[in-house]
Amino acid sequence: MAESILTSVQRQLELSDRVRAVHIVHSLGGGTGSGLTSRLLQQGLSGVPVHTFSLFPGQPAIIEAYNATLCAPHLASSAEITYCWDLAGLRAASERPKPDIEDVNRTAANMMLGLTACVRFPGQLNLSPGKLASALVPLPRLHFLLSSLGWGSTHGNSVRELSARMLSPEAQLAACDPSAGRILSAAGIFRGRVPIQALDSALTDLRRVARPSFPIG
Repeated sequence: MAESILTSVQRQLELSDRVRAVHIVHSLGGGTGSGLTSRLLQQGLSGVPVHTFSLFPGQPAIIEAYNATLCAPHLASSAEITYCWDLAGLRAASERPKPDIEDVNRTAANMMLGLTACVRFPGQLNLSPGKLASALVPLPRLHFLLSSLGWGSTHGNSVRELSARMLSPEAQLAACDPSAGRILSAAGIFRGRVPIQALDSALTDLRRVARPSFPIG
């Protein structure tokens, strides 16, 4: 199966003009999501960067923890970026207070849409996936990133409120508190009509509030 998938992907890559990265969406708890992904990463894609959206088991059964443990080294050695999710975080970040599986899927899709908006739409401060990796990954194997999601003008949130949500525990797509650790780097991607002056002011305030979590600067 891995060989046929890689052949199909390689065929699409050859038809593409500007390939930025290949995305793999998978769950580490299942045998297919962990085993097949490991196989794909092992065989590689002719030097094309691989970014994974990885659903980690939250409260795993024994077999889920076993699968995740076996897959994690392949993510560390072969993926350029791994975005870490878990089910509890996706539920907490959903628009509705009691999300069902469709809401969870919509949350994951919105995060991916926001992340890839920079290469799909023009903008003043667009950042390609390669530049994002260069900015956020200090060491090659240290590329497991947290991601958060905020809802904008349709929910009445200002730029300052959206910026504050970047580091809030309830907005993380993996259930954790970023302030409990150390933040080596961070990036914010805003979609829609966002005034640059308001964004600069909001991010300056965020840096001041979050300074204890940053090891330097």
